[in-house]
Amino acid sequence: MTGLTTSVDDALAQFTDESPARPGCYALEIDVPKTAGLEALSRDWLRHYESTPGYLLEISAMDRCIYVGAAKNVRARLEDHVSRQVRKATLPTVWGVSDLVEVWWFDSAEQAFEREQWCADELRTECPNAYVHAR
Repeated sequence: MTGLTTSVDDALAQFTDESPARPGCYALEIDVPKTAGLEALSRDWLRHYESTPGYLLEISAMDRCIYVGAAKNVRARLEDHVSRQVRKATLPTVWGVSDLVEVWWFDSAEQAFEREQWCADELRTECPNAYVHAR
């Protein structure tokens, strides 16, 4: 896996030879501190949001945290996540993105959004020690 914080284009190159500016689902490794307990993770969260989500306990108990999303333009959406400036998603906003784990390409944005949960379920099976988050 290529560190996403260095270059979105380099990270995407391992998943396609075509333009990455197309519909798909993607999985991001979230840079959750490995040694932080629930209290520390809660403090991190409360720096950005007014209350903590119920799934924070699951995140603290797992070895990894993976965020699954869908987009009509995967490249542009990954740039949004890395910059943390536009169209913010909670997990990347709180801890940042360390790697691009997987990309699934689709023919249309509609198909990508319909398959987002399926992609998350696939990762839950492949990565049983990870908290996998999807809408």
